[in-house]
Amino acid sequence: MNTVDERDPRALARQQAEGLRRLAAMLESHPELAEDCRYMLGTLYQPLTRYTEDPRGALASFHAAAVDSGADPTIHNGAERCTARVAFGPVVVEMSADADVMTGQVCRPKYAPLTVTGAPEGGGR
Repeated sequence: MNTVDERDPRALARQQAEGLRRLAAMLESHPELAEDCRYMLGTLYQPLTRYTEDPRGALASFHAAAVDSGADPTIHNGAERCTARVAFGPVVVEMSADADVMTGQVCRPKYAPLTVTGAPEGGGR
């Protein structure tokens, strides 16, 4: 059971780092697992939610920490979301925030619903 004091980010960071070291040790001890873990480790993804206090600041801090660690992060500002992507060799971590989270507003969809003549409401062929 995880007993991290969520008010202490340093304690959580220490536990996360220890968990990653244990994962690395497991992979080094069992290299036969590398191929089976390729997808999982190549697609680590953290979406920020509307409950994140400062999503823009979190993305900027994530980017700055990646640069500080010697990584070469990329930022993609799309119409629907902002994504920071960092590759640590074959291990890729992405953090993103949807437009509504970045602006603090609920955004309306930007597409026209599909309508088909003669189809029953709510579905059909």
